[in-house]
Amino acid sequence: MSSSTGSGTFGGQIANNSGSLVMIYNCIVWPTIFPFGITNGPSVTVTVSHSIVKGGYSGVGISSADPVFVDPDGSDNVLETLDDNVRLQAGSLGIDRGANSLVPAGVTTDLDGVSRFLDDLDTLDCTLAPGTCGTAPIVDMGAFGFSPDCDSDGDSVPNDCDLCPGFDDAVDTDNDGIADGCDLCAGNDATGDSDGVCDDLDVCQGEDASGDTDNDGVCDNIDACPSQNDSDDIDGDSLPDFCDNCPQHHNGSAPDTDGDGLPDACDACTLLGDINCDGMVNLLDLRLVALHWLETL
Repeated sequence: MSSSTGSGTFGGQIANNSGSLVMIYNCIVWPTIFPFGITNGPSVTVTVSHSIVKGGYSGVGISSADPVFVDPDGSDNVLETLDDNVRLQAGSLGIDRGANSLVPAGVTTDLDGVSRFLDDLDTLDCTLAPGTCGTAPIVDMGAFGFSPDCDSDGDSVPNDCDLCPGFDDAVDTDNDGIADGCDLCAGNDATGDSDGVCDDLDVCQGEDASGDTDNDGVCDNIDACPSQNDSDDIDGDSLPDFCDNCPQHHNGSAPDTDGDGLPDACDACTLLGDINCDGMVNLLDLRLVALHWLETL
């Protein structure tokens, strides 16, 4: 098997039966659910060279690193469907690290119809097994070769001019000119503060510089109770217990006879007009009111 890519739930693994003689060259073997790309039965002879194999394998020029596919489960997020994109992204160890001598005679193009022998100037050749790959340009591993001039994500924009390599530039949910695949805030660029972080991704809705002492995701400058997590609210009145003058009773809906903002259940003085809280409204209360007015004049 040469210049092939195996990826998916089950299709990505090579399971060799008893007595098999298998040769794997310039391939990518990357199953999703299995920890190893190659498994062998008894009396099996397997030769692997210049390939990426999940879980590793003995041989020349072998890597167990993620091959960095463009989008292995496609836009539908389902493996082994027609939109799966197992082309290589820039930086993949499958680029310029195959072996030219192991390409079958007569095979000159990949599955995209692009030449198998193209040099990526941003990749150092044959780093997995120096001196074993041949003369540049070096073949890539897998069924699809990589080229900056190619369109690996299929959005009709060549890789070297692509605003968002690996993702379709046309998919821009919030119409901000940044493709969703590269947008830090796809869907809601609105910012309720001035820190430049979109609201749906901002862990601190407010001025981040003020800090978040209680780590509740609400910045101190707009936090109803900066010393305690706002979610600790037994009576559900949006006043955190630690900063609630009556944590067991809802401020706003619980009875508050004197209208002082403190529910009767926690108010030692509930009689309207009972300034000195002696349980009666009389001249003493009126005197206190008069003194207050004199003090403020």
